Amino acid sequence: MSQETLSKSQLTILIVLTLGSFSAGMAEFFTIWLSHTITHDLQASTPLTSTVTSYYAFGVMIGIPVLLPLVKYLSHQRLLTLLLFWCFAGNIATSFVTTWEQLRWVRIFAGMPHGMFFGIASMVLIQTLPKHRHGFGIGILMSGIGLALLLVVPSSIYLEHFQDWRLIARGIGLLDLLVIVLLHDLLNEAPAPPDLHSNVSTAEILKNPLLWWAAALGVTLFCGRMAIIDYAEPIFLEITQLPQQQLPLVVIVSGIGTSLGFVIGGILADKNMYRTLFASFAYCALVILCFNWLALSAIGFYIGFLLLGACTVFLPALQLLIIQCSPAAPTFASCLNHGTLNIGNAIGPLLGGYLIGSGLGLLSVTWMGVAFSLLSLLILVLGYKKAQKITSASVH
Repeated sequence: MSQETLSKSQLTILIVLTLGSFSAGMAEFFTIWLSHTITHDLQASTPLTSTVTSYYAFGVMIGIPVLLPLVKYLSHQRLLTLLLFWCFAGNIATSFVTTWEQLRWVRIFAGMPHGMFFGIASMVLIQTLPKHRHGFGIGILMSGIGLALLLVVPSSIYLEHFQDWRLIARGIGLLDLLVIVLLHDLLNEAPAPPDLHSNVSTAEILKNPLLWWAAALGVTLFCGRMAIIDYAEPIFLEITQLPQQQLPLVVIVSGIGTSLGFVIGGILADKNMYRTLFASFAYCALVILCFNWLALSAIGFYIGFLLLGACTVFLPALQLLIIQCSPAAPTFASCLNHGTLNIGNAIGPLLGGYLIGSGLGLLSVTWMGVAFSLLSLLILVLGYKKAQKITSASVH
């Protein structure tokens, strides 16, 4: 096998896991563009159904501490089977709800395995792919989320025409089952995860300061990015003053940027993890700063949102970093990273809402985003030397 190509089995595992990533992305986002139909079907109010995605994200956050202890007792194959079956159950249950209260609790349940799936899938790829392709594999895996953003708009609009939002939830559930079946034989002889052989307790793992340093990087950077993304619609309508009919195009542009960011970030992470982190953090700060002016024009908004979507360029390198910072329990660290990223997803919009509510205007979220991006860069600088010693030892 050459340095640049993957074997047939490696490529198959990567494709199947990315299919699972796509399914998870669709599960997270499909309710956004079907909120009008869901509102009508459940006889709820629009403000209530607009928060469905937030409940899913809340499920992601609480799912990590609930499910994380399992990494010390189950193989990657069994964990992925459990998580994907949980996703299947959550999506199918979503399609049978009859009230808003049921939908709220079911979406929390459906979101719980989301972060763990990406954490386990990342570790499977690290154990499966050659070292010089780890970042690339994680980038391709995560690009499934961007692909979901690309396809959720046309598919949701098509199904909304028939007033049948439940069909897409069931389709996503069946896709989860397909991924379980496809992975069964592929991972049948996969090596046992390092966590199963580790005698280190969970308390000892959590005492690792580098683990929390790496987690802080993701939280602060996602805070800034999500503060803008969450308020993209009012900025689009009130600042850029574009018609509401063009909003689906914003999601498509974001999906393109998100996918490109993940893939490019993965390729760069394989070349030099730390340089990629420094460059991508600086890139995020610059893009968020420029968005303050780009949002004033139509073409500027679309360019800005494409570049903002590509801020995901940092994530493959961060995923590799946090895994290398915890050599005794890499699967634990990999899953923890996705939990802490969702903390950033939650905090950013809350702080942004406080600024806007205080009368500072919609674009105040861009300045908050710049501040958090610079803070993440500072955190990276402060811990870089110590982390480099540990990660160099874990790689070799």
